[in-house]
Amino acid sequence: MSSGATVYDSPAVISPIGVVVGKPVRAQQWRAAAELSNHVLGRGHVVIPSSSIDQAFAATGAKADLRFKIMQTIQATHRVWSLRFTVTGATGSSLMRFEDPSGGTVDAVFGAAGAYHVGWVETVSARLTQETELVCGFTCLAASTKGCTLESLSCYEAPRPELELDTDNLGVQLSPIAPIGAIYSADGQSVGGVAQSYSLAWELAARAGLFQFARVPPGLANVSGATADMFAAPFPLLGRKHHRASTTKTVLVRARVSSDVGTTGEINFTMSSGGFLSLAISAGLSPTWVTGTLDIDAEDNTTSDGRRGAAFDMCTVDWKRSTGAGSVYCESISIIDG
Repeated sequence: MSSGATVYDSPAVISPIGVVVGKPVRAQQWRAAAELSNHVLGRGHVVIPSSSIDQAFAATGAKADLRFKIMQTIQATHRVWSLRFTVTGATGSSLMRFEDPSGGTVDAVFGAAGAYHVGWVETVSARLTQETELVCGFTCLAASTKGCTLESLSCYEAPRPELELDTDNLGVQLSPIAPIGAIYSADGQSVGGVAQSYSLAWELAARAGLFQFARVPPGLANVSGATADMFAAPFPLLGRKHHRASTTKTVLVRARVSSDVGTTGEINFTMSSGGFLSLAISAGLSPTWVTGTLDIDAEDNTTSDGRRGAAFDMCTVDWKRSTGAGSVYCESISIIDG
């Protein structure tokens, strides 16, 4: 049965025409507000932007996991995965199994040398509104005669055609919001439902993955006491403008790290705008998520591309072994506009 909380492909525009002090609010304005809130809550978020992974998998190897942190939304019922693999060699084949975080699997066969795309829709098994770890499994099955490389992947929440009217999903039923219609307060209905839905949309609209990196355990290794760049080049970050006067946005940084016995280290995140975060890696650490926050540029709504000062705010990630004779390791990094 339809809830009536329709999610349209394009956002509604709330026109300032007719918004006059001392005059009644028109039903069309409340209707546009309801459509806009449904759109924001129901269109889904990019949780893993297209990310370079460059992870090789050996033929007939054991299952290996990649881990990511995201801010999950309860409105998402499905996630869409896009994976790009490459293989070398004119002969032989690689049979790769991908297991999504909810346990669904898809098998793909890669033959001649080249690039291959695998698309997959995950049915989300646990719908939550909280920070969540996604674990993706990769296995070159026994029939494989050669390995393959995961070049990149991305993931976004699939758009919903409509939302539930409950206090978790907060969809707004559109049909009751009409001229000479009753005005009342109820979950997902009338002006009370619009106000309730708007408060959640304001919070959840920022839950996007800005940067994601992952390798199979133990990940990248660093045995040097000298500071070194983790990646070949800096990358841009731009946060959502949450308030009219905002020029910066505080984002969440998560790194999954480990270390050898008696060895400590650190990972530093430096923004060209001045933001800085240092995450410590303690000695003898088993794989663990360490956390922090980082200030980055917020979008500038007065410019055509949203960049503040017509320039990207670039993030440089460097790291080092601080003490000891072993190595420090980094398996994953997730930066979330939460």
